[in-house]
Amino acid sequence: MIKGWTPILALRAGCFRYLTRKPLWPGEKAVKLQTLWVRRAVQPPERMVVFYGVPLPPVSSAVIVIASTNHPLGQVEISCRAVDSRNSGEQVLELSSRDPRLYRYEDAEVETYFFQDARDEKLQPLERVNSRTFRVPAGAKSVDLAIHLPKAKRADFIISPKEISTNLPPRRE
Repeated sequence: MIKGWTPILALRAGCFRYLTRKPLWPGEKAVKLQTLWVRRAVQPPERMVVFYGVPLPPVSSAVIVIASTNHPLGQVEISCRAVDSRNSGEQVLELSSRDPRLYRYEDAEVETYFFQDARDEKLQPLERVNSRTFRVPAGAKSVDLAIHLPKAKRADFIISPKEISTNLPPRRE
């Protein structure tokens, strides 16, 4: 089984494309593709965690936890770090969890988490990098953050490697 996070590029009726840089071993008779399907729509309040006015630390190369919660569905934390070492003043917020109740892939319904929304103290939306990362502009003092804890449906597919195309452009270093 291929393990790892694989972002889907396109999804339409009867077809999906995905990116992966992992080999798919064309000699194999079958490959198991395990997927999680998550509704991005806003969920009931009990599946949301919102932090208001979370102060940002001074820009530093250290990773600093700025907020965490012991939500009944699972513990999550938000860390902050500098974007780069050039002292641009930009920071990155990352959502993470080590809680074993989240992402239990053996279950048919999987508890997940991601950022729903984020904004700075001027109510300007933050730039989304991915579902668990936001970029904070230089000079921001605090942030409001909304975390979504949806339940995902797991679907497994057994596919023939002959049906998979891995015609990806070479990786840029």
